[in-house]
Amino acid sequence: MTEPIRWSEASIISALAVAFEWWRRDLCPNVQEGSEMDMALLTKAGLLWEIEIKISMADWKADLKKERRYNPGWSPARFYYAVPAALVANGIPEWAPAHAGVLRLRNELQHHTEPNGRRVIGHGPRSAGWLRQAKILHKVKAPPFVREALRAKIYARYWRHVAPQITATAPATIEVPHLAETP
Repeated sequence: MTEPIRWSEASIISALAVAFEWWRRDLCPNVQEGSEMDMALLTKAGLLWEIEIKISMADWKADLKKERRYNPGWSPARFYYAVPAALVANGIPEWAPAHAGVLRLRNELQHHTEPNGRRVIGHGPRSAGWLRQAKILHKVKAPPFVREALRAKIYARYWRHVAPQITATAPATIEVPHLAETP
């Protein structure tokens, strides 16, 4: 079953994370390395992709005026726009850069009931799909310092998100035996 969705940057990030299988890839939102990348993805081949999220036609057109300057090593091998399906209902606009790929986000949430009776509502793996593949801008693998920096950003963001949830459910005090007291 499906229901309509109003896309926001956060909901698009969630849908892209599921579509790109975040648990298998290095995928990080809001990366500031020269120009801001709404989402950076490191492929299994070690290439860096940039995904720019647009939620309105005005936002997308304004992006064309933006100058992209990347810190050394951070230049993406492919560049994509991720947009709600409504923005490309009549096809990709002719003013969209020819090198840029376009990911279309379906305009509905998917929901189902699991065998245990739990109802799941969210973005399925088919929430985002290729409307146009990006052209390869270069074939240079991201240098090790870029891969490590991206993984550090992913790690830090994960724990910033998870830690408050852990502390909210953890007991107020935890007794930990002192090492000197251990037999």
